[in-house]
Amino acid sequence: MNPNNHSSSIGLVLFLLVLLFLQPLAAGSDDPAGEESGEPLCSFRFMDADLVHVLCFFAQRFKLNMAIDPDISGTVTLRLQRVTWRQALELICKRHGLGIEWVGKPSDEHPVGLVIQKIENQQI
Repeated sequence: MNPNNHSSSIGLVLFLLVLLFLQPLAAGSDDPAGEESGEPLCSFRFMDADLVHVLCFFAQRFKLNMAIDPDISGTVTLRLQRVTWRQALELICKRHGLGIEWVGKPSDEHPVGLVIQKIENQQI
């Protein structure tokens, strides 16, 4: 691997994460998706981001305990507005043929645990 490609990839991922944090995360409460779950609505933008790095971002940002199948790979390019973090994570996983096994309930005291793994023979 060319060291210049690696450093530019890291730079791109960091740039995208900075853009994400500069965007307002909480949206208005007129959207029923946020009211139903009680979770704030967020906006996400990723361009050619490493799939495992995106999943790790969700784990760190939303205080999730996450086990990721070592065979998972790919890139993520998306722009989502006014969705919950759960909706975004589920969409990303579904698009890449991944299953999520949720363990527990989300809270600051007891973060959600989840397992993300490939689903065999799934049609997207």
